[in-house]
Amino acid sequence: YYADKSLQQVKLLKTVYLYKDVDHTKKVRSYPKDTVFDVKTIDKSKTGLWEIKTASGYYITANKNYVRKTK
Repeated sequence: YYADKSLQQVKLLKTVYLYKDVDHTKKVRSYPKDTVFDVKTIDKSKTGLWEIKTASGYYITANKNYVRKTK
């Protein structure tokens, strides 16, 4: 998992869902592989996993199996 607060941008390695909250309880929609997201910050969920807050204010996983740092 990425936990570096200086992370600026990520690219999806697989299809990933976008969520309204850090705990992934409200799914918004999916995005395909190779989609690029600008990162606002990284937050920790209640379960202790790191989640990326995108520039649009929604969350995606910070799991390195699903996203790769581009900047």
